[in-house]
Amino acid sequence: MGQVYLGESPGGEPAAVKVIKPSVVDSETRQRFAQEVEILKKIWGARIAALLDADPDADRPWLATEYIEGLDLSRQVASHGPLPSLLTASLGATLAEGLAPSTSRGCCTALWCRRATREPVPGHAAGSP
Repeated sequence: MGQVYLGESPGGEPAAVKVIKPSVVDSETRQRFAQEVEILKKIWGARIAALLDADPDADRPWLATEYIEGLDLSRQVASHGPLPSLLTASLGATLAEGLAPSTSRGCCTALWCRRATREPVPGHAAGSP
């Protein structure tokens, strides 16, 4: 649906900027993206990249979040092989900790878990030092 770029906040901090591809911008995509932005406004926590700004009504809808440096889980496994059992258990606990604010605020519905930026798929889980 979109492409993510490394950007910079007005204060000079790195930011992850998601821009919807022009080829898929239609009323349904705009509605889903606007829902994603509203969800991101409601959730925050130690394991969640904060929403910095967004414009779902722009010609090319976009949103910006804090940038978290590190390999996503897919790349980590591709580069280094399967995770050891203890690290896998730790990752599971960390992901659950990250999802807790979403579920406690009623944001983690089946639809959201499939479509939102923070859906629990390997490409959306990042490890940082």
